[in-house]
Amino acid sequence: MRSKSSMFFALPVVLLSAVLVYGQGTSGTILGTVTDPQGAVIAGVTLSVKNLDTQLQRQVVTDSSGYYRVEALPVGRYEVRAERQGFKVSVNSLTLTVGEEAVTNFKMEVGSLSEQVIVTSTGTEVETTTATMGGLVDEKKIRDLPLNGRSFDQLIYLQPGVTVATSAGSSPNQGRGTKFSVGGARLTSNLFMLDGTDMNDSQNFTPGGAGGQMFGVESIKEFKVITHNAPAEYGRSMGGIINAVSQTGTNNLHGDIFEFLRNSALDAKNYFDNANLPIPPFKRNQFGGAVGGPVLLPHFGEGGPAIGYHGKDKLFFFANY
Repeated sequence: MRSKSSMFFALPVVLLSAVLVYGQGTSGTILGTVTDPQGAVIAGVTLSVKNLDTQLQRQVVTDSSGYYRVEALPVGRYEVRAERQGFKVSVNSLTLTVGEEAVTNFKMEVGSLSEQVIVTSTGTEVETTTATMGGLVDEKKIRDLPLNGRSFDQLIYLQPGVTVATSAGSSPNQGRGTKFSVGGARLTSNLFMLDGTDMNDSQNFTPGGAGGQMFGVESIKEFKVITHNAPAEYGRSMGGIINAVSQTGTNNLHGDIFEFLRNSALDAKNYFDNANLPIPPFKRNQFGGAVGGPVLLPHFGEGGPAIGYHGKDKLFFFANY
């Protein structure tokens, strides 16, 4: 009984604490330069960076070169405001992805602080701050592309230079996950990371459960596949770097449930099936759900139970099955 209660207590702690830690390579950076209409740099500009989903906010001031840099930001939607006396307020909106260095420059116009200039960034497909080569698999691709088994690692093969090792074995010693090579490197030369934590199996192969699947797509927000010139912060792997970020809770309580059915009743016979026999039976049911939002803790006292703690803008949870 004691071990069961300890496990029950540990699970919420892990879920609640995860939002406070941004692991190696899982966060992003917003940086840039602030200039006036003539192109001269402006020092002393206050930059306010706010996450639109969790209201997390950071502030920095441009240096004598008009340069600013805000690091260790969790992925998500952001609003960046540039303010300085004698200039109009400039506002830029962007989406920050895993491991990205988003260059957001401002050209401030002369005016009062009561006036605003709003710019919406569409992002860039070219990495301009490093020599790293790779590709991002974002939320839209993860949700919209059909997958046999609902395992997110199947989307790794969208990147050029990735070759699936179809003849590789599958066993407890070699791992159950699908094995692949990146840029001709060995099958054991890939590095898998989730929220900054190494999750390769004991033989350094692709991680995977008994069925060969990794995490379901509902639990992953996005991931990046680095195929060449990986930064030194990752290290120890000469193949591909698969850097995934899990879903997190936000200020809005949200969730979903799902059921994916594959059934031989919906199939046609293939070329090798016996025409005189019924269609070979096949049934697969994949079901589950996910929920996330701000942490709410009850308070019991006079007047009955009430919400004693509301985690809005502070503490969030996310659970997936």
